[in-house]
Amino acid sequence: MSENKSDLLAGEYVLGTLDAEERARFAAQLNHDPALQQQVEAWERRLEGLEGDAKPVEPPARLWDKIEAALDAAVAPVTLRAGQGGWQPILEGVEKKVLHRDPEAGVESYLLRLAPGARLPAHEHHLTEECIMLEGEAWIGELRLAAGDFHLAPAGSAHPETHSDTGALAYIRGQVYDLAV
Repeated sequence: MSENKSDLLAGEYVLGTLDAEERARFAAQLNHDPALQQQVEAWERRLEGLEGDAKPVEPPARLWDKIEAALDAAVAPVTLRAGQGGWQPILEGVEKKVLHRDPEAGVESYLLRLAPGARLPAHEHHLTEECIMLEGEAWIGELRLAAGDFHLAPAGSAHPETHSDTGALAYIRGQVYDLAV
């Protein structure tokens, strides 16, 4: 274990933020590791006196209700009906309907609609992108994709220009692109 990681774990041990399994593993190692014992003692000295004479305060019940509701919402399934959400024009003849966005990961799921004759410029993929053609056909360079086809562009790959002569609808999961018209 690196010194930085062991120091971080020592701080979390003293603060009591390790889960039960991590705490048990750390405590077992602590019994036999003098350097780790010194790190724990250093954290105890740093944090000494912070508890002071503070009296515990019971938060109002409505606050607990809000916290529980926020936690429930964070793990709730997401359903977006066909008529919900809006199409955003991103280029001439190209529209995007965001289904889900994970800003922390920089990833989104969306529908991409290409009008007949629409074109997307060549671009690089910094994250892996998955595409399922739902309707119509599109060309990625010389590669023709039709309804039902799956295409994966790995992170680091380059996409040649994409176009559709007939129009197309695709489901895409990949990096967040904000290409508004």
